[in-house]
Amino acid sequence: MGSIASTDIGVKVNLAQAIWIQEEFPVEAEFVNTNQAFYDAEVSNLDFGKTKAVDVINTWAKTHTNGKIDKFIDHLDPNTVLFLQIPFILRAFGNLNLIRKIPGSQTFI
Repeated sequence: MGSIASTDIGVKVNLAQAIWIQEEFPVEAEFVNTNQAFYDAEVSNLDFGKTKAVDVINTWAKTHTNGKIDKFIDHLDPNTVLFLQIPFILRAFGNLNLIRKIPGSQTFI
């Protein structure tokens, strides 16, 4: 019996991260720097009280998922002070019959 490491199964994960912070909401510089340095997150200010905020977030998701996710959210509560956005695309390719036989494997989506 072969292990997963010795099969022709491949997985590709595309991951992007953004942190949207309400304009004029105080955030420590260390928080911003840590998220940019360790998680490669884009950190930006946004006015959640304006309707265009939803468009900005959805456009960012569409751009960073190559058009796969074009509507990340429908609306935002105007009292929102921070919005963490992590869209990801997971693609598995290879021997799908073998993947189905892996104990505990389930359909993802």
